[in-house]
Amino acid sequence: MNKDYLSQKIKFLKDNKKVRDVSILVEFENKNLTRFAENRIIQNVSKETNDIYITAFNDKSTGTAGTQDISDESLFRNLRRAEEIALSSPRDPEFVEPLEPMEIEEVDQYFKKTKELTPKEKAEEINEIKREAVKRRITIAGKYLNGEYFVGFANSRGHLLTHRSTLAELSLTAMLEDSSGYAGKADENIDNIEPGSIADIAFRKAELGRNPSEIKPGEYPVILEPQAVADLLPYIVWTMDRRAADEGYVYFSGRLGEKIVDSTINLYSDPFYPDNPSQPFVSGNGLPLKKTYWINNGILKNLHTSRYWAKKKSLEPIGFPTNVILDGGNKSLSQLIGKCVDALLITRLWYIRYVNRQDLILTGMTRDGVYQIKDGKVVKAIKNMRFNDNPLRLLDSLIELGKVQRVEEYALLPPVWSRGFKLSSGTLF
Repeated sequence: MNKDYLSQKIKFLKDNKKVRDVSILVEFENKNLTRFAENRIIQNVSKETNDIYITAFNDKSTGTAGTQDISDESLFRNLRRAEEIALSSPRDPEFVEPLEPMEIEEVDQYFKKTKELTPKEKAEEINEIKREAVKRRITIAGKYLNGEYFVGFANSRGHLLTHRSTLAELSLTAMLEDSSGYAGKADENIDNIEPGSIADIAFRKAELGRNPSEIKPGEYPVILEPQAVADLLPYIVWTMDRRAADEGYVYFSGRLGEKIVDSTINLYSDPFYPDNPSQPFVSGNGLPLKKTYWINNGILKNLHTSRYWAKKKSLEPIGFPTNVILDGGNKSLSQLIGKCVDALLITRLWYIRYVNRQDLILTGMTRDGVYQIKDGKVVKAIKNMRFNDNPLRLLDSLIELGKVQRVEEYALLPPVWSRGFKLSSGTLF
């Protein structure tokens, strides 16, 4: 899959269309996933897919048809199906015209070496980790994925954008009888994964978590590791929607231009950021993405805005981000811990759900490591707890941010040291 392929397909559709405009979205992936549990590999799956969506535009109505068959015969059939849907559909009150051609810079996120990593090579690395786990009487589970991806969008007006990428991801949970530890890394470059280092972090966390103690529910000072910050951040970004805010459905309603968190907080997206590259356009309509501050010096600056809502409100459209960056400080996690007199160290969160979107209250649980910090040292493990809190309150009661690191494949985040996090109840594990 490449730009020439997409150019040929949109030309074919343009030459055969009966409606005014047509667009095509192509999503290709070729990936291999190896899963392991109970100290052995349990699954190895390779998958190659093409998803093609053709949209026909007809006098303020649209129709879309999808296929995985890339032949011209299939494209022709699905073009006619999309046209049939568009011609028989009522006028859409939220219709927007297809985009005119726009040039944007391409993002280099492809590493051949990542794509060519074999299941055998992954198995050898997993087995090496397993041998160390057995020595330490630890049970491991996790996944090791690698693959290549292509996203292309084009329309009959000449707007055409493509993005090619690779991804390697290793996540590992180390388990003892009464504790667990987690570590993971995702990157487009396989050389940045370092399986041995990931395993060592997970092992140390599990061993540090032995014999956990119970604490009472309440509000505690906390240091959230970057992974825990990444677990919370999507629930903020998902509700940063201009239309939902204007209609009064989310926390950000009426708050544009207001200070909502500590003045040191800068949260932004930038697909061209060298240490955190990402797809530079919106898949569904080809809207280009650029560096956008969501929160700047603590002030709410922007909300992602659909093309329809931007047109209705005379605004500039702002696409949903494909990456997020939270500026940090110059201290490592261990240095933050060394400065801390009394707090909880939280490594990971899960089962997170909205309690109330208008107040941005979330609930969820800690996972794979909660520890007590006393006088600059981690002194004991704590049993997992349920939390109920607004994550922006954490960022408004900030003590310090640490050095940023890449988390998942889309986020560049620091550890967050905050004065208070509301833990509402204990758990059974």
